[in-house]
Amino acid sequence: TESATFLQAKGSGSSPGESGSIGQRLSRVEPRRGQRKGQESSSSQGSQTKLLRQLLSLGPGASLNEVQEVIKTQLERWDDQPKLATVVLKALATEGWPEVAQHVLRIMRAAGVGVNEFHVGCAVNSCQKGGKWQLAAHVLQEMCERQAFPDKYGYNACLSSCEKGGGWQMAMVLIQLMPRKRVAPTHISYGAVISACEKQGEWLLALRLLRNMPEQTLAADVINFAAAISACEKGGQWQSAISLLLEDMPTGDVAPNSICYGAAITACERAGRWEHALSLLSLMLPNRLVPNGRQVGSAANALRSGSGRDSAFSLLQAFRQIWMQQPSQSESLSSALRHVNPPPLDAKGNAEIQVLRIGSGVVALLKPAGMRSEGALRKLSLHCRSAGGFVKDNNNNDTQFTLVSRLDRGTSGVMPVSLGAEGSAATNWLQAQFAGRLVSKEYVALCQGPSLGACGTKGEVTTPLLQVDDLEGQTFRTEISSLGQESTTSYEVVARYLSPKQQAAGSELMLLRVQPRTGRRHQIRVHLASIGRPLVGDGDYGDGAASAVSCPRLFLHCRRVGLQDLGLNDFVVEAPLPPELEEVLATLARAE
Repeated sequence: TESATFLQAKGSGSSPGESGSIGQRLSRVEPRRGQRKGQESSSSQGSQTKLLRQLLSLGPGASLNEVQEVIKTQLERWDDQPKLATVVLKALATEGWPEVAQHVLRIMRAAGVGVNEFHVGCAVNSCQKGGKWQLAAHVLQEMCERQAFPDKYGYNACLSSCEKGGGWQMAMVLIQLMPRKRVAPTHISYGAVISACEKQGEWLLALRLLRNMPEQTLAADVINFAAAISACEKGGQWQSAISLLLEDMPTGDVAPNSICYGAAITACERAGRWEHALSLLSLMLPNRLVPNGRQVGSAANALRSGSGRDSAFSLLQAFRQIWMQQPSQSESLSSALRHVNPPPLDAKGNAEIQVLRIGSGVVALLKPAGMRSEGALRKLSLHCRSAGGFVKDNNNNDTQFTLVSRLDRGTSGVMPVSLGAEGSAATNWLQAQFAGRLVSKEYVALCQGPSLGACGTKGEVTTPLLQVDDLEGQTFRTEISSLGQESTTSYEVVARYLSPKQQAAGSELMLLRVQPRTGRRHQIRVHLASIGRPLVGDGDYGDGAASAVSCPRLFLHCRRVGLQDLGLNDFVVEAPLPPELEEVLATLARAE
């Protein structure tokens, strides 16, 4: 049975928020009595740096015995100087290695080394990166049972893990437990719990938490209000969102920021309340807040649904005049790009990225399959810089490109990019069109499954989609869920093919023309898979390698994009089907 003697930490240790490099933090550690400061500091720093290298070399899946073998020679020093253990645990938190941090705490307890609230805080903080709220809660519970009571940093780290990992019920338990453990909740505590409820559509709980804050002698701040308004937006409570913005915030003497207005506008968009959305937009400018492209586009989408496409574009053009008053280098960058030589070829003689067309404030790239959208943008930036194609902004910095729409790594095709930084007129103009659903996009996809009907058959999938985080805190899957966002995908059967691998009676291959009416991540792939027609080559939502036909990649290509550039000119770009996908179709026999 493990046994441990816990020492009370009275002002010793460092908070989980302590800054500086590992070497800098170690250099501030006090020397042990009887030794010279310089000598001990150098010795401590050297031994701790070596220990950290050894510990990190084990990897995040290191076993308890492996960790013990590395740290056992330092345990006596850690007992005398708790800050040294804090530095190690802080490093593990930065890496996001909660299992290793928990091993360190267990070894410390078993060896009789004092564990204080800072050690616990760091261990819990290590769970945040991956949203491993169950492990964070377990560490808190274990420390409480052993009388090493966590402080506000430990609780807040656990609450943050719950928020990121979807553990809203545990977050609710912890926020109520904190006062009983004589730990006063902070604005950060409430912000994390309200956000956790917001992500799960628990808008009533979010409002209750916001209004319970005065009981803890806390006045809700703008971050707490923003999270609560967003919870109302996701819960379809547009009236409550407006009430918080226009009544509760002024009563609490809290000035709304752009995020608060944006969430309330989106709530009105989802409810089709375009008049209210426009009213909120009109309130931003007098409060010295310039609506961004997404906010204007959100209102424009509501207006488009209620009054038509022309009215929506009229709204965008009104704000275009406001955005154009800001300094911009987009026209200079457009001109410079036209004189830049094409990007270099890869080992197979193909250009990694291609510039298909350049317009006012926008450039259309041909993104190949297997490359992330961010990677394509980075390659374009590097090529322009090396070719002297950049122009300088007013601060003598290179004018930036900004992604306004993304293609999945496995998807090829047309990808429009803004010729301007975030917040520029070019970026706002394009973002407004995408948010307002005023951009036409057409994909070519090959799916498999039961027949959808004869060529020319049209259909639509309208199930809501929810993004789900993986254990590393990165969105990697999209699921059908009633908690998700409104999503619409239209399709038309272009061609039908016999399946070379007859997997089920009536199964065939269908070439579709697909038009996503909304822009959710993995939307086409998830929607078609949800109706039993997964895309060929889709290893995430389909059969992957077990597809009915051999395909070297995901069969999804963005063939056409149409929008307006910053000069109000039609900007329509097309990209033919890549050769590797044409070759797949050439091997198939028509079904009719």
